[in-house]
Amino acid sequence: MKNDEVIIICRNRIPAIDTKKSFIKRLFLNLYNIKNKYFLKNISKLKSVKKIKARILYNIEIPEWINNWRFGIFELLNFVLNDKKYVYQPQYDERFFNPTGIPTITAVYIYEFLLRKGYCPISMDNIALYERELKDKLENNPLAVVISATYFMNASEIEELIIIVRKLNKEVPIVIGSSVLLSKLTDEGKLHLEFEKLLIDENIYCILEENGLPTLDKLFRCLKNKQSVNDIDNLVFRNKEKVEYSKRKIDFVDFNNIFPDWSRITELTKGIAFVRTSRGCAFRCKFCTFQKAAMKLEQRSLESVRDELREIKKSGIEYLAFTDDHFAVHPKRIEQICQMMIDEKFDFKWFAGIRSSSITEENVVLLKKSGCKIVNIGIESGDDRMLKLMNKMTTVDGNMRCLELLDKQKITAYGSFMVGFPGETEESINNTINWINNSPLKLYKIYCFYMLPGSIIFDEQIKHNISYFGDKYDYCMWKTPTMDALRASEKLKEFILRVENAGLIYNYSPMYSFFPLFLKGYEADEVVRFFKLRTDLVKNELSDVSWFTKRKLRQAKLNKLKSMLKCSGE
Repeated sequence: MKNDEVIIICRNRIPAIDTKKSFIKRLFLNLYNIKNKYFLKNISKLKSVKKIKARILYNIEIPEWINNWRFGIFELLNFVLNDKKYVYQPQYDERFFNPTGIPTITAVYIYEFLLRKGYCPISMDNIALYERELKDKLENNPLAVVISATYFMNASEIEELIIIVRKLNKEVPIVIGSSVLLSKLTDEGKLHLEFEKLLIDENIYCILEENGLPTLDKLFRCLKNKQSVNDIDNLVFRNKEKVEYSKRKIDFVDFNNIFPDWSRITELTKGIAFVRTSRGCAFRCKFCTFQKAAMKLEQRSLESVRDELREIKKSGIEYLAFTDDHFAVHPKRIEQICQMMIDEKFDFKWFAGIRSSSITEENVVLLKKSGCKIVNIGIESGDDRMLKLMNKMTTVDGNMRCLELLDKQKITAYGSFMVGFPGETEESINNTINWINNSPLKLYKIYCFYMLPGSIIFDEQIKHNISYFGDKYDYCMWKTPTMDALRASEKLKEFILRVENAGLIYNYSPMYSFFPLFLKGYEADEVVRFFKLRTDLVKNELSDVSWFTKRKLRQAKLNKLKSMLKCSGE
């Protein structure tokens, strides 16, 4: 008889929590690439597809490395706190910053649902935090391992998790789910081949449903009672040599009544609540995969949002992250939610992702009064032609106006930018860099375009004359008439060096970048200074000055960083 323990995994090895073994392996690879001058100087002449991919991935990871060490913002802060010694796994010491100790919204929802249904959920949200515990729990033969696909970019990342679990337990059922999987379906309603291949044995299942929790419960009951799963809707599983798809059925779920009981999970949340006021997206950006997963925008009633926030307030939680694809898309909706929060005197400190077109002179004042500290804006480009190609439905002037309104209210704006979308040129990249330098943007994230199944651009490859290194599909190995993935990845270094005033955020999503610092007592302006100092360190490493000058500047920046810290690792 299986026990009722269910292990929940929503993320893989975020680099901040590398094990010593994997860290040294990555470090060796990085040093090898740096020292192999032939490799770096003659990459365009190399014919090996694997070598080209290694160079692309190396370029993408450049912002992580300072003096041959892997330093995101929290690794860097911990390094300073620990007398300039690298902290490999800070989760076991409260003196240090631990960004991945904060659970994802999917982990919270799954955990609370399973708890309510009588199971014994175990949140190992990020495997890197729980390597020791995972081995022990899998030896105890839990009921299942649940993997949420929400935060994985491609099938290979999920495959790595499956391999880790299977090495420790050959038979434990593994359930993969997330509305994101709906974006990985072909026109025939089948998963793309790379996702079908995840079903390597008969004890691995995929749930194809936007809200798959009820189906998860049905599956677990069948597994406990050793019953057939054939009659469970929205399930994909392997039956010997064949992948089976059960009947697709869309069940109505009242979005107003599915939020968790926050009083039961206060300890799990680490003082932060994740709230959705809407699901789906009204827009169709061509690079995004969510447009297939959630075709219709659905907004919760204002009363429902208010009731959940009241429960969160009673639980003593101070920080909120609104995790909508776009928080309050319409300007009027922003006014309503913010005014409700002001009237209720919640006094939350909160973050949200917004569209620039939703911000007005009227509602930006309410954003400030209701406790908004930082907003994320998917700006993507400072070139109107590129925004039109992406189908962003925004303009460079509209984005600039939004940033100016936010800056006037002292709300920190964080912008994300993409390099390499089909049609990208040297000129459009220059326009984006110049646009950032002329804006009041405080923080930014830059990333390379990926060709992902489920996106509109993926379905338009022939139209845009897209091909691949080696003539075989690979999400990061694309080629277009105006730019290829290798050139786009090489532009990251130039991008970072030329952006003058904004701080670079690398690796973490906004909520995992900011909230660990908020929980330590830092304000938004202090958070910005941390990121700007780290950016100065990255620029120093990428510059062409002498080793001696780099060392001197690095030491000065580290000393300044240490003077800003409120806690000590000693």
